[in-house]
Amino acid sequence: MKRWGRWLKRVCGLLLLILALLAWDGRMLAMMRFAGNAHKPRLNSDFKQLDELLPQSGAVLAELYVGLPHPYFEKDEFVRELWSQPNRSIKGYRFQRQPETPSDVVKSAFVEVLSADESFRAYQGPKLCGGYHADFAVKLESGGVATWLLVCLGCGEVLIYSKDKELICELNHEAELRLEDIWRDHQKIPFALVGTRLPLRKQILTEFGIAGHDAFNLNRLRYAPAAAVGKVYGRCQHLFWTKPGPDSVAIEASARLWEETCESPRQAELRLSELFGEIRSAKRRKGAAVDEGFRLENRVYWLEAGRGDDQEDLRRILEQIRQYCAETPTQDVRFYE
Repeated sequence: MKRWGRWLKRVCGLLLLILALLAWDGRMLAMMRFAGNAHKPRLNSDFKQLDELLPQSGAVLAELYVGLPHPYFEKDEFVRELWSQPNRSIKGYRFQRQPETPSDVVKSAFVEVLSADESFRAYQGPKLCGGYHADFAVKLESGGVATWLLVCLGCGEVLIYSKDKELICELNHEAELRLEDIWRDHQKIPFALVGTRLPLRKQILTEFGIAGHDAFNLNRLRYAPAAAVGKVYGRCQHLFWTKPGPDSVAIEASARLWEETCESPRQAELRLSELFGEIRSAKRRKGAAVDEGFRLENRVYWLEAGRGDDQEDLRRILEQIRQYCAETPTQDVRFYE
């Protein structure tokens, strides 16, 4: 009996030691905290503290770490890497243990964006995007002070830690797009430069009597092009406006402006024919009006009706857009493969 008692004590002691090591390492806590959960950080959101937390002039990028897979959308991958790959905790969030070795160009670009007040805006609250997930962590150093910035490119949220203070805030749109490009450059993701006229500028939208959101690239086209058309790059901008209703109440109307860039004018002509053949067929089945579009060189532009609008509105706006595009040169944007 004494032998069994001593053996049992040793086993229990070993189990306690293992549990203590797991608790100290933080992986067990991370699995319970993040795996399968849409995480919402509980940090101070007082945006007035931003100036105190951001590094001063002369900041350098001291460390850069890659986050583990998204614990909500990629739960199995997150758990597998958490327990099978070397990783570490930074402010309670998990990252690969081996630091990245970015180029001097990437380092400089990161510092430029992440040390500028104008790159950030106040926290707008939780997003419906599967929760916060840090894509990468950056440690900036300036004057002997270290500042950690944990960045989520999915929702644009940033956790900032410095001088025993913490802050949750967000990237403004321009800074978020810039950081996405910097991060992809660091990962050496190939891209193509494609000319575009979207988004329509705010001044032009005001002249047209409408408003719009920022344009975005499409990872895939809604209507798959035929093989004869070749590769097509798609870009979209949401437009919206108001018009008087039956009781003089403003009714919101909306549409989506699409720009598709083909390899040649001939292929754009084929794309336009193919596109409207598919749309007309689909619209007839729904009993809805046909949308309007046009071709300009190797680009196809068309309006997809949203809610509350009619063909007269669409044709008027589309004619204004046609004139604008004919007089406006394109600007290159990145389309990542």
